[in-house]
Amino acid sequence: MTGARKPPIDPLTGPTTILEGRIVTMDAANTVIPSGRVYMKAGILTAVQSADAPEPAGFSGVSVTRTRGTLYPGLIELHNHLSYNALRLWAVPKKFSNRDQWGGIAEYRQRVSGPMTIIGETPELLPALVRYVEAKCLLAGVTASQGIALFSNAGVRRFYRGIVRNVEATDEAALPEAATRIANVDMQSASRFLERLKKGNCFTAKEADMGLVVINGVPRFGTPALFSALKVSGETVKIGSASRRLFLTQDTQDPQVGKISLSHAAEALRAALKKLPVLAKKLEKPKALMRGPSRDGAPVWRLALDEIADTGVSVRPRLPLGHRHTGARALAGAGTLPLSQIVQPLVLDPLSVAGDAEFLPSIRAQRNLPPWLAEELVSLY
Repeated sequence: MTGARKPPIDPLTGPTTILEGRIVTMDAANTVIPSGRVYMKAGILTAVQSADAPEPAGFSGVSVTRTRGTLYPGLIELHNHLSYNALRLWAVPKKFSNRDQWGGIAEYRQRVSGPMTIIGETPELLPALVRYVEAKCLLAGVTASQGIALFSNAGVRRFYRGIVRNVEATDEAALPEAATRIANVDMQSASRFLERLKKGNCFTAKEADMGLVVINGVPRFGTPALFSALKVSGETVKIGSASRRLFLTQDTQDPQVGKISLSHAAEALRAALKKLPVLAKKLEKPKALMRGPSRDGAPVWRLALDEIADTGVSVRPRLPLGHRHTGARALAGAGTLPLSQIVQPLVLDPLSVAGDAEFLPSIRAQRNLPPWLAEELVSLY
């Protein structure tokens, strides 16, 4: 007997909307429409066409929102480590021959894997973490990415549901679920991959240039003017000196995430990072998080960090290096000293590059980036 089909993670209930602007269509020919319109209804991109083309059925009388910008309908981010986006960029202390090596050094455990272990095993911090890192995605124009995986002490694995679509868990026939690692022919050869990097970038816009982000037909981030035109309110955030709006209300998101605003999430994470040694000490007591069920018998959840504990899934693509592939290494974070004795207070990573005076200098100082690549990254901002 076959069970009933699960409903989509993001039900197709978005408003009927028409956006006008220059459109990069994302098709195989990289077609650009100088003056075009994107038609959205019930969460579906109904049509992407020239502004002077006849409107599709069902859009008669719908007002046109003129964005005065470039639109990227259907743009998806296919690889990220979202949980770590709360941490500041780590200054790798020396040059390594490949990325499999630095995860085993003491400083990595102190500044990266150790703090993430502590946050990931503190259940009350997980909603704040999800809210904060998905807001960082929205500010950068990300509408879909890899989700944040969780494990419970009952052996269950699931994904957090938030504003940003999760390409690994959609429960939707029209949006097939993607594998954890996305195959890319250019990544099968290190030399071809390097040449691909040197070809240039697709975008020259900065975060402050981001005018509108729409997910499932719902405006989620944008300028006050476009939010007003689309009749949406929201939480105010600053991108440098520019004001933007975030609309984070969603019936289908994880209920714990839905209860927390971005400002409260940031406050909770800042406080937690300041007292990492205290939180670590608490987890090291006999009543540690994963030793048994919660008082009410409900599962206790923690982050499934593939590099720290074997979760059965790796989000790291493995590139050929000599006679082997990268990524096959011992789990990071191994060490004899308890975390409470090695971690130190940290600072929360700012929401945007525009609000972080240290980010670009830290990129230039990265010893494992070729100088030309570091300068190219800095030049984007």
